[in-house]
Amino acid sequence: MVGASQASAPAPSAADVAHYYDANTRRFLFVGPRGGVHSIHRELWGPGVTTAAESVDYVNGLLAEEIRTGRPDRGRDDLSIIDLGCGVGGTMMRLAELLPASHVVGVTISPRQVEIGRRLVGQAGLSGRCAFVLGDMRSVAAGHAHDAVVAVESFVHVDSGSDFFDAAARALRPGGLLLVVDDFLAHPLEELDVAQLQRVDDFRQGWRVPGLSTVESARVAGAAAGFEFRRFEDLSALVRTGRPRDRLISALAPAVRAVQLSPVPFFGNMIGGDALQKGLQAGTLRYGMAVFRLEGAHGHTSPA
Repeated sequence: MVGASQASAPAPSAADVAHYYDANTRRFLFVGPRGGVHSIHRELWGPGVTTAAESVDYVNGLLAEEIRTGRPDRGRDDLSIIDLGCGVGGTMMRLAELLPASHVVGVTISPRQVEIGRRLVGQAGLSGRCAFVLGDMRSVAAGHAHDAVVAVESFVHVDSGSDFFDAAARALRPGGLLLVVDDFLAHPLEELDVAQLQRVDDFRQGWRVPGLSTVESARVAGAAAGFEFRRFEDLSALVRTGRPRDRLISALAPAVRAVQLSPVPFFGNMIGGDALQKGLQAGTLRYGMAVFRLEGAHGHTSPA
């Protein structure tokens, strides 16, 4: 990631990320909250949230409201949105529901997620407004003048911040929004002690997140691609840590780490999840939404 030092272990590759999600997606959906949300991301226990399904859907509401109120041409209903790292389409479908007349394209590097997602979109009757693209951020078509790009817990899987922001800029209309909801380092790596660096390494390797950076590093990378950084909304306090499942994983993780099972997706998820929980509790990591707006006509071949 641009502007951030890397911890000692080799950075996971795009192939590692694809294999990780191909192997884990069905389990993520099985153990996740029910209620038809289908989003593979963090539970946020915000105001008014009383169920696990609502906690997973909370971030979708934040994104929809930001798109609804934050774009300059609020009178338009026919919004075009890209979901980078869309999983099986949970957020994509919810944005389509919350923003009537919008069309959403979801991009995922996982063939398994595309397979599952297309079936779910069809069952929801949203095939006409939601579509999947198999590939990475380079698969996003340039010059289409989209209104918003969202990236929920996918920014950390990209090893180049400059490539990420360049891809988003090529796809957005001038004034378009980029909303990044993800984990960030609270401090640069060079300011962390040995124990904190090991925890970051465990998170990066376990969850295949080569692009973990500070918010400031993301701001600098975004500015180089023509984005104005609007704000960072820290959502860390809405993440519940120390649940019974988390305590069980925390008890098992040291043994799994000792026998070096992190390359196996199932065990890597366990090690990375434990490191993430401890990083959030200790304040080494923070979770939140970074809001960017594309200025001028950067990256566009045919602005609308």
